[in-house]
Amino acid sequence: MTLRILIAADGSPYTRAAADYIVAKLGWFAGQPEIHIVNVQPPLPYPRAQAVVGKAAVLDFQREEAEAALAVARSRLEEAHVPFRSAWRVGGSLKSGFSGAVGACLVR
Repeated sequence: MTLRILIAADGSPYTRAAADYIVAKLGWFAGQPEIHIVNVQPPLPYPRAQAVVGKAAVLDFQREEAEAALAVARSRLEEAHVPFRSAWRVGGSLKSGFSGAVGACLVR
């Protein structure tokens, strides 16, 4: 059975701390864990705003924000040569949605 670890990335120092923690504890695991990094962007609170600027502009903005947040953990795991998968989504709850989808055992 593969251990799956989910890092909830918001780009804060806590994101870096979570990645540092995982890297520091890799020796604890019998095998290589499957690491997922995810960022959840809030939905646009005003639907009419999307109509004004366009759906593509909103998605571009959310993608840029998500990529910046994910980069914090990605860079640390890449430095340590630790394989991982990363993703982002709009809206919803991280713990109820994504962690169940990947079958994460540890959510940091």
